[in-house]
Amino acid sequence: QLPDGSWGLIEGNKAYGGGKNDNAYKHPAGSTALALYTLLKCKESIDDPVVKKGFKFLRDKHKQPGGAYEASMMLLAVTAVADPFKKIRASEAQGDKVKFPSGDWRDWAQKLHDYLLAKRTRAKTLGWRYMVEGNSGVTPGGNEDLSSTQLAVLALLAAERCGIKTDSKVWN
Repeated sequence: QLPDGSWGLIEGNKAYGGGKNDNAYKHPAGSTALALYTLLKCKESIDDPVVKKGFKFLRDKHKQPGGAYEASMMLLAVTAVADPFKKIRASEAQGDKVKFPSGDWRDWAQKLHDYLLAKRTRAKTLGWRYMVEGNSGVTPGGNEDLSSTQLAVLALLAAERCGIKTDSKVWN
């Protein structure tokens, strides 16, 4: 973890995907959310200083992410504060223990959920892509990306387990 609370830029501050432009991938919210999700699923407490610092970074600098990957990963991390269990059966067995701590955690998760659904709707696709705002045209390989769609669906399922419903049309 870096002093700012993030887990840094992808690929050690090199250009994402290589190429002539040596600018770093400028979206550290995804890697930070992935680290937080992992820590929480490994039963680290949300009161741990490392976890607190990571969420502070996300809240202060990236409360609303730029792309579908970051929105999905952040939704997974935020819902992990409510659902620490690793399996659906374990979550269901705990019932009322699957709930958000006090504060605005649930509201944040709802906003991420809605934002993620809007990313798909704006792009008029059946799935999601690793896209940023303004990239709503057809991209090389088509408008859907299976790995991005899979991550989005996992995040939506995590939200469902925490009581944030997704319209059945999305699942269909």
